[in-house]
Amino acid sequence: MAVGPTGRVISIEAAPSNRQALKRNIELNHMKNICLIAAAAGDSTGSATLSLASGGHQGMFTLGRTDGHGSYAVEVEVQRIDDVLFENKIASVDLIKMDIEGSEYRALRGALRTLQEFRPAILLELNENALRSCQTSSKNVKELLDDLGYRGWVIERMGIRPINSMQLFHNCDECLFVHRDRTSLVSKLRLPS
Repeated sequence: MAVGPTGRVISIEAAPSNRQALKRNIELNHMKNICLIAAAAGDSTGSATLSLASGGHQGMFTLGRTDGHGSYAVEVEVQRIDDVLFENKIASVDLIKMDIEGSEYRALRGALRTLQEFRPAILLELNENALRSCQTSSKNVKELLDDLGYRGWVIERMGIRPINSMQLFHNCDECLFVHRDRTSLVSKLRLPS
């Protein structure tokens, strides 16, 4: 496993079916350093409706609107990433990976202390339609991360490109954000400026 024998993975998964599959995979592979949290990541604690739009695949669960076309809905707990990491006594964070169908902005707002203290690299999907269904946008995400000292790149089939404006190159992009103080990581990854 990439985190090594002393590293830990905290997996926050709200969808019961996805969580069950993850749990089974953890058991089958005898992984002892993974903590699976049954919740959605957000900017406050409480509960919310997690839904899957009709015709969507199992990776498209969202806390956003499905315009009444949902084929599945369930109430889930919502937790802040900062609180989850504190409760699990996490002393450092190197990477945050999220693909949470539009909830990225709120999840990042619930991780402000983590982002300011540990400055982890962030790998996330920016899907403009999904973000809009959660009343946010890629512009909100980019401005938040820029204010925290992060630089961003869009990951494409042929390589990566710096995010120089608030515009996405496509409606849905995989992005990497690295804090400006983590220049050693930027040079190791050979990211263009």
